Amino acid sequence: MKTFANWCRQWGVNIKGTRSNAILISRRFITEPPPLTLEGVKISWSSQAKYLGVIIDKRLPWRQHVEFITTKVKALIHTSNPLLFAKSTMSLRNKLHLMA
Repeated sequence: MKTFANWCRQWGVNIKGTRSNAILISRRFITEPPPLTLEGVKISWSSQAKYLGVIIDKRLPWRQHVEFITTKVKALIHTSNPLLFAKSTMSLRNKLHLMA
């Protein structure tokens, strides 16, 4: 971890240990991963992490990410459906702008 901390300092990358978590990606069952510290701050282990909007699981099945995106799309459809419905008073031009 010292090499990683030195690399971060060299390239101006700020890592906040309190907001960071570690994920061990493996198909094998590992009972107790080793403790991690970065510049004196303990990094907690997690079974999943969100990075750039993508949910990454420790076994990489993508199921949780797909469920998360599906839920977001369903909510979007549910909220926009009354506006786009055929009996809506909104003009066709405005409906097309919303869909674009």
